[in-house]
Amino acid sequence: MNATMLLVLAWRNVWRNPLRSLILIASVVVGLWAGLFVVAFYQGMNEQRLRGGIEEVGHIQVHARGFRDEPRADRVLPGGDSVERVVRALPGMASTARSVVRGMLATARATAGVEIRGVDPAAEDAVSGLGGKIREGAFFGDGFRHPVVVGERLAAKRGLKPGAKLVLTFQDSAGDMVSGAFRVAGLFRTSDARFDDAVVYVPRGQLDALAGLGPSSAHEIAVRLRRPSDLDTAVERLRERLPGLEVLTWKQVSPDLALSESSFAQIMLVFLAIVMLGLAFGIVNTMLMAVLDRTREIGTLMALGLRRGRVFQMILAETVVLVLAGAPLGLGLAVLSIEWTGRRGIDLSRIGEGLGQFGMASRVFPALPPGAIGEVLGLVAATAVLASLLPARKALSLHPTEAIRST
Repeated sequence: MNATMLLVLAWRNVWRNPLRSLILIASVVVGLWAGLFVVAFYQGMNEQRLRGGIEEVGHIQVHARGFRDEPRADRVLPGGDSVERVVRALPGMASTARSVVRGMLATARATAGVEIRGVDPAAEDAVSGLGGKIREGAFFGDGFRHPVVVGERLAAKRGLKPGAKLVLTFQDSAGDMVSGAFRVAGLFRTSDARFDDAVVYVPRGQLDALAGLGPSSAHEIAVRLRRPSDLDTAVERLRERLPGLEVLTWKQVSPDLALSESSFAQIMLVFLAIVMLGLAFGIVNTMLMAVLDRTREIGTLMALGLRRGRVFQMILAETVVLVLAGAPLGLGLAVLSIEWTGRRGIDLSRIGEGLGQFGMASRVFPALPPGAIGEVLGLVAATAVLASLLPARKALSLHPTEAIRST
């Protein structure tokens, strides 16, 4: 019996009980769809989280040594302008210089601890896209003399609206406490609720004046690469040109984002294992029923001289045929659903506040990672083969005489 005859025989056998075969085919369709969709969903969620996190911190940050351990106002980059020129001279990147201090935001209602970032609006927008995240008001506009841009979440807690007044208090470069009154120019929203709660933006020149810093002072330079794949090369070049300064990648600045990226593959394996386990149980149950229903038939074939190896091949072929019958439909359904939801997004606004605490957006756009279809198809095929071993073993354990006498 050649392979073609074996597959033809297997195809005929599986349709001897159409209902049971259709149930298994449906299991394959659902398993393949679920496996691909789960991978795409978490890929989209992970990409959005990484994109949002990198926009906040940049691909690379440059600081004076010790600033991150103890962010004092006097720990500025030595020769701030010259450092900026070195960074901007390198191709393939956008950069922004920031003055950063920790302080208190006070309103008539309450106070809150915040990180105050002094930025140049155009440069900051090129790196973090802050201008596009304004949900109410304007990006340092409306003619306010001392504007501040506040997170939408922080504003809601403190009762702030565009035009509202607040006071920022912090320690200047001499160690003295200073305060400044600002007007809320706009409210921004990112995918990270923790960031929106903790960071406010003011014009860099105004913050420098309050903090007693020079006109070209900066505490950090954030860099965004046009091609993220150039990260290692760009870091190496900056470290060569800026000896004595701390040049860090986004993975070093934000370890939780790095952990999210590195653990993505392991999380996907767990979810896929659960889906494949469910599919395996369905295959085992269906094929065992098929073997038990055909006990006399299998016993007769073995008594007539059909070798046990052929019996094993027959059971395996029937399983493969059923999986092949369901795989195209499952694959097509998965691709269509991922493409549709990838354009429209999946609204998770009902739990969006909880997701925001982990830096995740409330609308997820599923996207298949490269090679995902082949990997999931391979897992489905391997699951089918492994799941067919138990029914095949059951068939091989049959004694011809006893099998013929069974009812």
